[in-house]
Amino acid sequence: MYPWDNTTINGINTEDSVVQAYNYKSVEDALKDENKSIISLNGRWKYKIFENVHSVVENFYDTEFEDSNWERASVPSILKEDNHEETYTYYNYIGAFRKNSIPKITGKSNRVIIYRRSFYVSKQHNTGEFYLCFEGMIHSFNIYLNGKYVGYSYGKLTPIEFKVSDNIREGNNTICIEMVEFSDSTYLHSKDCSILGIMRSVFIYYEPKLHIRDINVVYSFKEDISDCDLKVQLKLRGNGVEFEKYSIKVMLGEYGYSPKRIGEISCKDMTGEKNIECEFELKNINIWSCENPNLYNIIFKVVDDCNEIVTIKKQVIGFREVMIKNNILMINRKRAEIKGINGANLFNKEHKYPENEKSFEEEVKRLKQFNINSIIINEYPYPQVFYKYCDIYGIYVVDEVEIGNFNRRIGKRIVNDEQLLRCCKDRVISMIERGKNHPSIIMWSLSRILSFGENIEKLYETIKKLDKSRPVFYLGDNELAVSDVFAVKEGTPNFQRVTGELKELSYPIKERIKNITRGFVTTSLERYKNKPILYLSYGGFNEYPLGMLNEHLNEFKKYENWIGGFLNIHSSNVIVSEENYNIIKRKKHNVFIENGIINPLAYEIKKCFQSINVEIIDREKMIFEIKNNYKFITTEKFDCIIKFTKDGEVLSTQVVKYPIVAPYESCIIDLNHYNIENKIGDFNQIEFSFILNENTECYEVGAEVAWEQFEFKREIEGLCSASKEYCNLFSKDKKNKCFEEYTINNKPNNLKIKNISERYLITGKNFQVSVCKVTGNIRMEVKRNSSFNKGYLMEVCSASISDFEKNKLLLLKVLDKLNKKLSDHKRVIGQEIILEADCIIIYFDIKERLLGHRFSQIYKIYDSGKIYCNYTCEGVRNSKNFITNINILSRIKEGNWCGRGPYESHPWTKNGMKYGKFKINLNEDKLLLGRRSDVKNFDFILEDGVYNSVKFMSEVDVVLKKDSMVEDIKNAPLSMDILSDEKVDLNKSGFLYYEKNNLKKNNNKELEFIIKLGSD
Repeated sequence: MYPWDNTTINGINTEDSVVQAYNYKSVEDALKDENKSIISLNGRWKYKIFENVHSVVENFYDTEFEDSNWERASVPSILKEDNHEETYTYYNYIGAFRKNSIPKITGKSNRVIIYRRSFYVSKQHNTGEFYLCFEGMIHSFNIYLNGKYVGYSYGKLTPIEFKVSDNIREGNNTICIEMVEFSDSTYLHSKDCSILGIMRSVFIYYEPKLHIRDINVVYSFKEDISDCDLKVQLKLRGNGVEFEKYSIKVMLGEYGYSPKRIGEISCKDMTGEKNIECEFELKNINIWSCENPNLYNIIFKVVDDCNEIVTIKKQVIGFREVMIKNNILMINRKRAEIKGINGANLFNKEHKYPENEKSFEEEVKRLKQFNINSIIINEYPYPQVFYKYCDIYGIYVVDEVEIGNFNRRIGKRIVNDEQLLRCCKDRVISMIERGKNHPSIIMWSLSRILSFGENIEKLYETIKKLDKSRPVFYLGDNELAVSDVFAVKEGTPNFQRVTGELKELSYPIKERIKNITRGFVTTSLERYKNKPILYLSYGGFNEYPLGMLNEHLNEFKKYENWIGGFLNIHSSNVIVSEENYNIIKRKKHNVFIENGIINPLAYEIKKCFQSINVEIIDREKMIFEIKNNYKFITTEKFDCIIKFTKDGEVLSTQVVKYPIVAPYESCIIDLNHYNIENKIGDFNQIEFSFILNENTECYEVGAEVAWEQFEFKREIEGLCSASKEYCNLFSKDKKNKCFEEYTINNKPNNLKIKNISERYLITGKNFQVSVCKVTGNIRMEVKRNSSFNKGYLMEVCSASISDFEKNKLLLLKVLDKLNKKLSDHKRVIGQEIILEADCIIIYFDIKERLLGHRFSQIYKIYDSGKIYCNYTCEGVRNSKNFITNINILSRIKEGNWCGRGPYESHPWTKNGMKYGKFKINLNEDKLLLGRRSDVKNFDFILEDGVYNSVKFMSEVDVVLKKDSMVEDIKNAPLSMDILSDEKVDLNKSGFLYYEKNNLKKNNNKELEFIIKLGSD
């Protein structure tokens, strides 16, 4: 039997898990993290894939083995990345899952990958100890060095080490890895089992004969949190040491500064391994948090009896306290709020495993830049460098043990089978030993298996024995037998209502909530109220992951035992490189940044997670309240910039001096005198922007960290202010008359009107308008070179789209070719024309033939080229409202729009989009697509500088798109679908959540806008 066929064998000749710390030659090297005694084995390796273990060539591990014809691959990498192997299907593995049974590993179909390479060891390292380290291997493997067998590991994504001092030699060495694709431990992973390759760094590090093997730093705070007792536990290893006495000098200093000695330990008679403990009392320390990630270097210098340096080791630590008090998660004795992101696919698959230190650093900085303060490592631990940057930049980490399987039968065996306990316990210990000194790690997760058994209880005991300073939870612990925190996979406000206590309100629970954590709960609800609740994935975002996020958060904040949660939205490692974004075609709702383009949802996160907020106290007097919701920092480093705008145009920018606001405090600011002193004049919006006035680790000076916008009264043009009166001009008895009975009341004006067959043709100085008497659609044309045949075209068509959920096929057809389809489903049943001195008013009473709904259309056409359009949908309940479509059928030179942008801003994800004036990208190949919310106007400059504009009387939602609706037009026409204002109302229980079929409207809907034609 091979070792990978036996689940009780975790490894052969593997070292116990320890913290990662390396030997330095001097304190200066340790502070700079330079000249570590490491031999990197990353780079190009030779490899060959064999169909099974029986087809592997003999003596492949010999130093003289002929491998010149083997292929080459980079390490670390996925073999698919080098185009040598396509992703392997789960064949036996996934088939076993579908049968609800444990995979059967067979020798016939289990591929073997052999890796080989040579490396050089210099003479200066010939007197110490050598350790071979794999930062993570997802497959089981054997190791050979210089033709000799070293050992075996069942594979895990935390460090795996072998002592190779007896196998290594000065000069050239040959290492060989025999990797097996599947083993009996494979099903501890729920996915990615088919990925082939060495996906983490491989290196050899050197230690002197006497060296520090492990470092454990623990501390306890005193009544004053700036004082603490520091305890350091060291494990020393030494064989063949020539000196009798030695001492360990302990130094401590702030990160980036020279350390000072805080103590010294004298020792003697070193043989084998020895554990040493030392304690120190520290005062006036700077605590670590996500807002103030203050770090310290603790350095251990071992010197012999001649005061010669034997070894120097370093650990980067931070002082912070995590505890649960009164059902609340406390960090540094203040209530914690997890504003997190799911780290399952932080990088796309091509970059998820290979170590790229720069990309990890950029990724962590980006999380901070979007106001994300936490991440949960979902089943797949990241390399050490990731945790390093979480320490530096301040990201809370929930580290999860590398066990996960959502097949219930397999999961049930994992949590109950005693043979698997050893394997699971090894992964738990390895996770804790690797991360125990990282201040960023604030909680441990015992994986996401949806079953509970004795093994989970034993794993919990193992964690608490090694680390009592961090809470532990397990997703499958529905009875809360061991979890310190109640972890919920998908959380909704309704769920929190039943399982939490309101801060200010309280009411009796009449019935148990149904299907809590998939319906496996039998314990009393009171038990859940005695635990902090952590949401591993916010619920209610199925169609759009961040739908109504701000409303969700506001509901959650009412409850004492809510501590935050994680968004199920992922991230890649590229930042903005293009201007255009098309979320509709890609449908990547769960991608944070993709192919160099920031997803608009990222701005939603940043806005909803910001920690400085502004509320309006008195709108008339312009009095506002600035709230500092940071836990540990004041607003001293943030400048407040206020902009007064009108329809997106900035009228005035003011830097406002305001008092420094302490954490959890607020201040009042009066803007009325700014308006008077600076004579700003007429404005309809005020924007607050909080800008950094100094450089930080993640931001440059001038970066915006928070903002708020407030709407004021908007000026409406006089020609539309009396729009309601226009409807009263039409006589009731003429609305339903036939076309033959229709007459025109002739009055003098500067417009000419003709009644031509099924349309009215209205001609002005440089434009003409054609109105269809059958459908009510209107088509506008601007004269060019004294000819309408080569003019600029624009048309408007509309219809009522009701019962949206029941008529999806109809909607798809309408959106496909809207101008044609709408005409097929509506007919004018009444009409009237009124001629005024400067305009022509046309009224249509229209019936939607498919569902029988009625609505009216009013056009008021002025001789100046302005066209007022009014669409009213009468008495239609539960409708998506009418859709109006404006088609610009001529080539557009440039354009801009005023609304929320610049990216897509759905009504349920528009909090992160600022209101302003933005340009439209009109390349030949690309167009800024997607939906825009709260749009007030669009301006288009056509060829030869002809200017057209569409101005809405109320804020509407607009979808821009390219569509070749007219076959003979080759100049890439632009189409705008205008939707009514969509709002999500409270459901019956009074809690906000988003559902498409729950959108509620008033009985009457109205859309008004003005089209301005042909001005320069």
